Amino acid sequence: MIIFSMLKVLNISFQKSLVSAILKIDIMIYEKSYNFFFEIGNELLLDQVSHIDFLLPILYVIAWFHSMDINLWWYYVTSQLIDNIKGVWQLYRQRWLFNHIPRLLNFSCLSEDSSVKKKKGKGGVFFSWGIDSLYTFKENYVNITHLIAIFGFDIHHRDLSLINMTKKKLKFFAQNHQKKLIFVKTNVRLLTEQYVNWNYIFWAAMASIGLLLDSKLDFLYISSWLDSLSDRKKGWWSHPDLDKLWSNGRIRFIHFGEGVSRIEKIKVIDALPGTYDVLRVCWENKKGLYNCGICEKCTRTILEYKMAKLDDKLYIIPQENYKIDNIMIKQANYSYYKSILDFCEKKSEEYRILTKKLKEYDLGLSS
Repeated sequence: MIIFSMLKVLNISFQKSLVSAILKIDIMIYEKSYNFFFEIGNELLLDQVSHIDFLLPILYVIAWFHSMDINLWWYYVTSQLIDNIKGVWQLYRQRWLFNHIPRLLNFSCLSEDSSVKKKKGKGGVFFSWGIDSLYTFKENYVNITHLIAIFGFDIHHRDLSLINMTKKKLKFFAQNHQKKLIFVKTNVRLLTEQYVNWNYIFWAAMASIGLLLDSKLDFLYISSWLDSLSDRKKGWWSHPDLDKLWSNGRIRFIHFGEGVSRIEKIKVIDALPGTYDVLRVCWENKKGLYNCGICEKCTRTILEYKMAKLDDKLYIIPQENYKIDNIMIKQANYSYYKSILDFCEKKSEEYRILTKKLKEYDLGLSS
């Protein structure tokens, strides 16, 4: 009999204050102890959490990549999520050819009758205040009651200056739209990146936070990054078939915006009040700037706004250092630049440079 390494849940504890609640988790991987936390505004009563479904997306992805089993030390998990994870594994296996199915050991199963509550009539969106999530918010405006803002993913959880600047902008935006904000701060990225590339586990970490909110919300929108329907086969960390499987019967996840290009989204969110006050695409956080204006993501966004003929409104991203020659095409952004090319005038400088760089990338792959 093959004995696999064990990923163990050691302890889960709560700390509450007047303004927030902190959920602390201790786990062991390869006999090394780790601790991480989720801090959530008092919108969520953490002492009402009756199960640890929120840990499964993160733990399963780590266990898949490292052929491990998971010891939950008799905490409760919902039966529906356990069933759904079998489908998640099938989809992940298509991408990475996993052979090992992590076993859940020593847990108590929370039946559907016990876990499903009355409908709350509330829905949210993971609000990264970027183009995709602003588009999802705009198109589902009536259905969305809550905006979920996460610190610790793109913005470091200790970058208090940038966090406070962002909170101020988001509070003003939410107030103007009469929506509620839920702020979540976590250091889980520091743990997961030691074992799995963040791009591969990012969406699972997002699902974990969504599952933490299952006593407050009926559903959560996950904004699609897939520009075209043909990209679906490449969406191995997030796509419509995958995201919904993190649902547990108390909350469901809805993948929204697939097949809509970022430039088309830009034209839609242009009509959304407050867009140009909160829009943030930068993930490098250079010098604590909200948007640096020179990284690949900022440069690409400026280019997209130029193609949409809306760059004159894009005051929230500095454009004085914008140079299309500086773009660097990689696997992760290739489809975006292919999409941008469709909006370029064929005699334009942008078309000439993009065509040249895309051709160079294709030749590099074939050589």
